[in-house]
Amino acid sequence: MRRRDPLGWHDLGRPQDPDPSRGRPFGRSRGESRIVSQDLTYEQALEKLDEKLKLLEDGDLSLEGALAAVEEARIYLKVCTERLEAARKKIEVRAEPEAPE
Repeated sequence: MRRRDPLGWHDLGRPQDPDPSRGRPFGRSRGESRIVSQDLTYEQALEKLDEKLKLLEDGDLSLEGALAAVEEARIYLKVCTERLEAARKKIEVRAEPEAPE
């Protein structure tokens, strides 16, 4: 029989969802980050990231709220990174010189 951690922490150091029926930490579905990344532009994701960071900087969030804000900020940061990488690849493709004939 496996012993339950009295503080609710698992091996990654993040708290477990208090309601396991939701399936993912803090109620996130597996596809949610993919849906978010498909819907947001770089500028929108950057604005959302900035909002989450300001909430964290203010320090008025509960522990659960802060952890949720960090998780959401990670998603928005990933979207920004993906958009920048896609733009960089487009620039590199266009910048390649043509082969001499």
